[in-house]
This record gives sequence, C-alpha cells and structure tokens, in this order.
Amino acid sequence: MVLRYVLLLVLSAGASVATAQLTLLDPTFGNNGSVLQGLSGFGGDTGEDVIIQPDGRIIVVGKRGGVEEDLAVLRLLENGVLDNSFSGNGVATVGIGVNAIGLAAARQEDGSIVVGGSAEFPGGSFDEIAFARFNPAGALDTTFSGDGVFTFTRPGASDAIRAIAVQPDGRILGGGNFDGAVSDMMAVRLTADGMLDPDFATGGIFNTDLQTGEVVEDMLLRADGRLLLVGAWRLTLPDADMAMLQLGADGVADPTFGAAGLFRPSEVNSTSSVVSAVEVDNGRVLIVGKRFLPGGNPEEVFTGRVLADGSWDSSYGTDGRSFLSLGGGYTGAVRDMVLLAGGKALVSVDVLDSDDNSAIMVLRVLPDGGLDPAFGISGRVVMPCPDARCDVRSLALDGQGRVIAVGSYGSIESPEIMVMRWLAEASQVGQRETDILEKLRVYPVPATDALHLDIPAAWLTGARLELSDACGRLVAVLDNPAGSGRRIALPDPLADGRYSLRLVSASRVLSAPVVVQR
Repeated sequence: MVLRYVLLLVLSAGASVATAQLTLLDPTFGNNGSVLQGLSGFGGDTGEDVIIQPDGRIIVVGKRGGVEEDLAVLRLLENGVLDNSFSGNGVATVGIGVNAIGLAAARQEDGSIVVGGSAEFPGGSFDEIAFARFNPAGALDTTFSGDGVFTFTRPGASDAIRAIAVQPDGRILGGGNFDGAVSDMMAVRLTADGMLDPDFATGGIFNTDLQTGEVVEDMLLRADGRLLLVGAWRLTLPDADMAMLQLGADGVADPTFGAAGLFRPSEVNSTSSVVSAVEVDNGRVLIVGKRFLPGGNPEEVFTGRVLADGSWDSSYGTDGRSFLSLGGGYTGAVRDMVLLAGGKALVSVDVLDSDDNSAIMVLRVLPDGGLDPAFGISGRVVMPCPDARCDVRSLALDGQGRVIAVGSYGSIESPEIMVMRWLAEASQVGQRETDILEKLRVYPVPATDALHLDIPAAWLTGARLELSDACGRLVAVLDNPAGSGRRIALPDPLADGRYSLRLVSASRVLSAPVVVQR
C-alpha cells in the first residue's frame, strides 16, 4: 500500500516569495490538511462517499483498482491516520464479480456500515446494483443477505446505487438508476437482513419506467419517512429538466408533492440537474445543481429552495433559485453541498482556471442564496490540486463543524484516493510556510539490501518506522536511525515488489514508497 501525505500548497508560476493564498485545509489533519491514499499500488483507486462516526472516525467508500477492481471501505482516525482496528490495517475490500465500486454509504445504529454501488459479472459488459454490509470491525456481515453482499440483476442493463439511507427500523434504502436503452430513476428497499422488502413499491423496487431518460444523482430520506429522489428528467437532450420525485413510505409517488409527486420546472433549450439535496426546516429542501445553456459550456452552478409541497420557495434567491458566479476565468463542475450551523451552505466545485489548471473551489452561500462576502474572496476559496488534476466527490460535516472532503487525485488513468479536512474559515498560506513541509525521503530506487533515509529533525525521536507491502500488511517494524541520512538494512527475506515505509508518531504519519529489486 502506498500512503502519501502532502500539503496542498502550489504557488503559481512566477509568483514571488511573498505570494500568499487562501486555504481551508486543517493543518492538524493528516499532513497539513490532506491524506493521499493509494490502495492497489498501481492507481485506479477512488473515494466516492464519506460518513463521519459519532466518535469522529471517518469512513470512506470507493474502489481499489487493479486488473479486477474491488469495492473498498477505509476508516481513518480523527487525525487522518488509517485505523488499524478496522480490518487489521484500516482498509476493507470485497470482490463482487470482476469489478465493483462503492458509491454511497450509511452507518447503522449498531455501527455496521452499509455500502451501495455497482458490480460487473463475468460474461457481460453491464453493471448491476450491489450492496455490502461490514460490521464495526471491518469484516463482511454474513447476517446480511446470507454472505454480506446483495446484488440484483436485470438482463442487458447497467445499473447502480448512488445514494443510501437507513430507516429507524433498520430497513435500507438505495436510490440510483436502472440504465438500459434509457435511464430510469430507481429506488430499492431492503429488509434489515438484506432481502428485497415486499412492502415497498413492487417487490421492493420502484422505477419510473417511462422510457424518457431519468437520472438520480442524490436521495433524501425525509424526517417524516418519505423519500425524495433528485436529479434530471431527460426528455430529449439537450433539453432536460432538473427533477425532484417524492415517494411515500410505501414506495408510491406522493400526490401531495409537485404534480403527482414530481417537481420538474421546465426550461426550454437548457439541460439542468440537481446534484445534492438537504432538508432544512418546515419541510423545505435546499438543493444545489448545474445548468448548461445551448452549446453545453460553461456549466452554471445554482442553489435553490423548494417548499414542502414541491414548489419554489420565492423567498430564496430570485423566485426560489440563485445562480452562483465562479469568478473570472474559472469553469467548473459542482459536486456536493453541506449545511453549516446558522443555515449557511458550503458548496464544492471542481474548477479549471484559464490555463486549464485543476483546482477545488469552495463557495459559502448565505441562507437567502447569495454568496457570503465574509468568506474568502467574495464568497469563494480556491485551492490547487496536489497533482495534475483532482476532484471532490462527497462532503460530510463532523461534530466540530469541520468538513471532510473525499475524492481522487492524479491522472485520469491512475487516480488515488484524496481525503481533506476543511475548517469553517479560510486562512492565508504563503511561501514561508512551504519551508515547514516535512517529507520522508527514501533512496535508492530500486533498493536491494538497504535503504538510506532523510528524516525531518522533529521526527528523529519518538516515532517508529513501519514497512508494509502493497496490500497494507505490516512486514516489519524497523529501528528509527538516530540522525538524518542514515542507512537501515532491509529485512531478509523480502520479495521484490512495491512497499510503503511509514514514519509514525503519536499524532501524524509521514510515508514514502519503496521499491525492492534484489
């Protein structure tokens, strides 16, 4: 397993030493606010969703890359270090078919983790919906569907669960898409033991089945037990409308919401979709979405507020919706939203600047829909990626008002998992602070019988050296040399391959990849 921590601090070309920029990164998390985590040793790893346990530990779901991709669940301690009490090394994986991915997660009252996503099986190029449940220790829960995994197959379809929720009675809801010739909005309810619930919709499954092309991007389990599916209603592209479809607890369209359960404000010659929804108060729902005008670019980002009856809340923005400017030179894709204390919302957007540099933009939106002028610069903070590109897939708010952001970084072909913790307010980081960036340097590459280490002075005492293999298994604990530039012998026998050397203190970790070739 390759584990790397970096400071997300990149000065633009030609910037002077006095240049400073704004950041939300929490320096007490990982290494200066971020954790970059490889699982496979070969890339192809992604983080798709995140949830926070009551004790502050962080659950990340996604996939481990490789020839066959596995559904993956990671648990981090509050400081960003992998939690070795979870599955032995902080990472649990399960192979479902030939490829599988976790796209959404929810935590049950007993601490079990339910993951929804999709899986591909041999002999077909189509995906089917998949659920898996892990106990609090990170093992598959075999009381769920008999072996810990539930899948549902439809011939000739490509289906996926994109959002998940657990009802107070333990039944499990998943929202997503049935995607055959066209896409249908879909919702599934499972019993607490992982079987289709016959009391929901038709045999446990709801789908629109209208042959017009509907897409679910998020799902909201309301306080009163009703279920809200949000996304897009694709009649004929490029003319598609944002859509919110509400179901009763029985899985039938709710006639008290919108028109027969559907709120779909039509806009001619535009393509729009809702990507995230949060229930606020009095049955109102705050949404964030995207809209494309003719030509497809640039994407417009909007927030909106919808009343309990499925109509725009005219007291928000302009007639219920507010379009948010990304500022000059930026184009982007809106990803997720969290609701902060006091009713403000934080919205993440993956952006490109005018030179096509990838970055993360965070917007803070006031309760009336306007950008918060007290946040960053005119309501925006832009943070550079740790590599050529990055994206944020999901946000979650912890018990101290901090935001955990999960996604991936690196090339499109070989991404790895990225986890960041953001503070509520921006601070300035400049050139001087780059001098305190701590790195563990290891050479030669490849190594044969020994390693030479450069260890930051602050880490020379009170930290231990751990050598792990590409699957995260601990191979050896090595002596921490007394000074920088020291040589340590590799354990014998040690097979050729890729390893990770970790320098572990009481609160932080530095890591560097090691390649052994004898």
